[in-house]
Amino acid sequence: MVSRKSLVENKWLYTGMLLAAYAALLVAFLSISPGDFGKLYGAQKFVSNAGIIYYITFALVFAGSFWIGASFGAPAVAIAFGSLRGLLTPAKLQVLLLGCAVAVVVGYVSLFYEGRSIMKSLADATAAKQEAVLTGTGAPLFLMALTPLFAGLLGLSLFGQSSLRLLLYGLLVGAAVVVCVGIRFMYFERLPLFELGVPLAWFLFRRLKTRTVLILAVAGFIGFIGLFSVAEYFRSWKTYVANGLYENTPGNYAAFIFYRLAGYYMTPVNHLCMMAREHFDRTTEGYYTFRFILNSPLVGKALQDSVPICGDMVTRGSSVWVFLLDPQYGLNPEYNLFGFYGVMFLDWGYLGCLVAVPIGLVGGALLAGAKRGMTLGVLGFPIFLIGMAESPRLSYWTNERAFLSIVGVMVIATLMSNVALSKDDAV
Repeated sequence: MVSRKSLVENKWLYTGMLLAAYAALLVAFLSISPGDFGKLYGAQKFVSNAGIIYYITFALVFAGSFWIGASFGAPAVAIAFGSLRGLLTPAKLQVLLLGCAVAVVVGYVSLFYEGRSIMKSLADATAAKQEAVLTGTGAPLFLMALTPLFAGLLGLSLFGQSSLRLLLYGLLVGAAVVVCVGIRFMYFERLPLFELGVPLAWFLFRRLKTRTVLILAVAGFIGFIGLFSVAEYFRSWKTYVANGLYENTPGNYAAFIFYRLAGYYMTPVNHLCMMAREHFDRTTEGYYTFRFILNSPLVGKALQDSVPICGDMVTRGSSVWVFLLDPQYGLNPEYNLFGFYGVMFLDWGYLGCLVAVPIGLVGGALLAGAKRGMTLGVLGFPIFLIGMAESPRLSYWTNERAFLSIVGVMVIATLMSNVALSKDDAV
């Protein structure tokens, strides 16, 4: 039988899954007719040879860089985070876990109560307007950005230590955050499910046999589809029926859910082809690449006000909506995603493929470090995995909602160095 580490920590698994996902998405996009695409997603379909070539190149460069990083990156992780060994003990991690949990809970609850009163006045508004209300920036979102770090610390507590007291502590805190994530999820957001679930699942899967991992993975996917279906009923279905848009969707709710989910991943390919065909080259010039800094509370505002080029980046970033809303392109602003590959095209044009190189190398190095029990890899790779899973839909790593967790993992890794996190993780 294949060992659990050869499966869950196998570089070929993630490289193959990444290429397969990008290939399947491209095939699905090309196979749907322009008429069906317009009927299902309310947008004109664009097919551009330049856009398709860029898409394929980006996927190959991304996957290849990841494989190289996973093959040769562990020494770099050890060198970069090997100076302050053992200053952060597992006992002190409990304090970090509690502080992180409190921040995440405050973030979700404050955002919920902040948006609930506004939601009452938007009961009949479109899903896009409703989502805009509940996807604001500022302190709540900044605190919510700790979710993947919290999930990693919780996973470390649950599956990396043997203390029953710590296990019960983690379960209690985890239950509180699940409630908050559930609130956010029901109000149109699915990413927190990945931010909380992926790190916890990854820690768990590292300790299970291959057959159990596969069964749980399938069960988790089915559960995600179920939760997605429930959320879409409140987020989209009722709006479609109320506004007479039901006629443009398949005749049953199951088909509606399938095409709705597929739309979140296919419309970014359409946007890329439109931009390549209409020569939207470098329209935002760095905004999405450095968005995690430009939109961070306090720091981002100071940079925008004091550094002209930063303020210009933000201004150009808002120009994306120009062609999303321009009737001549026939796009649907409800589907406003561009994928990791698309936002890099927005920033750097055809050179955007080069951005995939350092990110892929870092992700691979994190996996290599995780196999050796290095703190940076064990806590950092699940966050990379979230972004990898979401890369066909959005750019997660350069978004401000992941920035705080990434910094937190680096600080913790620096303080803990390569101390073994459990007997199984011993270097």
